[in-house]
Amino acid sequence: YEVEEDTYLPLAISLVDPDYDHAEAPDVTCSLRVSARSGSLHIKGGKAFAAASGAILFENDGIELKGTPSSITSTLAKLEYVSAPDWSGDDVVDVVADDGGGFPVSDALIATLALPIRVH
Repeated sequence: YEVEEDTYLPLAISLVDPDYDHAEAPDVTCSLRVSARSGSLHIKGGKAFAAASGAILFENDGIELKGTPSSITSTLAKLEYVSAPDWSGDDVVDVVADDGGGFPVSDALIATLALPIRVH
């Protein structure tokens, strides 16, 4: 990704749990945490949009979403990054997904991803 400083950048992130079957276990939830090392992140529409998508949104040092893979992916459609004010350089957005091991009964699957962002 590349973006001009102080400009909001939509991020394309989706969550897929390879061992999740919504028809068999519709109440099983996953979690996804997204944080920027220098800039900040937000969901356009905030908690209301997340709730409408079926996810729960927590905002602290980044964003944490809880819900089904499809509800989290729907909420991530409104995820945006913005650099720190008047800042340029290389940043990284870290993503950690955890299926909680709920379906099938097994160990949790945890995936991590580091998305580089160049801010001009």
